[in-house]
Amino acid sequence: MMRATNTLLFDYIEMVSIKIKYIPEPILTQLAVNEYNDWKYSYGYRFRYLTENSRPEILERIKKNYIRHNLTNYDEILKEIKGLAGTGKVYPILKQKVMNRIDAEWSKRQQSKQLLKAI
Repeated sequence: MMRATNTLLFDYIEMVSIKIKYIPEPILTQLAVNEYNDWKYSYGYRFRYLTENSRPEILERIKKNYIRHNLTNYDEILKEIKGLAGTGKVYPILKQKVMNRIDAEWSKRQQSKQLLKAI
């Protein structure tokens, strides 16, 4: 029975549609920075607050995390599969699928933006 559940779960993850909303810069960076700082503060971590002028690689990481958790249906999908046998095995597959979708969407948006600037 568990094998059948795992197969269904893998099939579901493969077929599920990743919905994504777009927020333009610099709004996206500001939202991501605010959420990151709020999250760190709420857990009582000692840390340096990030700003829009923080290191680009850090900003890219927190923006992707913000997009994944706030602008996609990633968390909704996780809630749907929570507690099912095999969830631990499909979690990295789902996360990678969402990250690939984010990369593709933002790459497409950047290319469109560059084309508009060139015109």
